[in-house]
Amino acid sequence: MTDETFEDIVINTLATGGSLDREITGIELMGSTEKITWNRTADALTIRLPKSLPGKIVNGFRIHSRLD
Repeated sequence: MTDETFEDIVINTLATGGSLDREITGIELMGSTEKITWNRTADALTIRLPKSLPGKIVNGFRIHSRLD
């Protein structure tokens, strides 16, 4: 797959104080070893995609959280 520019993924329900009441400690793009840049605010969880994706149709994220 060629390098492309992808839009950030914005998930409003995972904002601070949203559906997930735990601290997010990391995010991985499944099938990729690239570091994923992300930011969580009171408005949304924003995930910046890498330059290339491992799959053409479906890509999934593993969200790690602190189990307090």
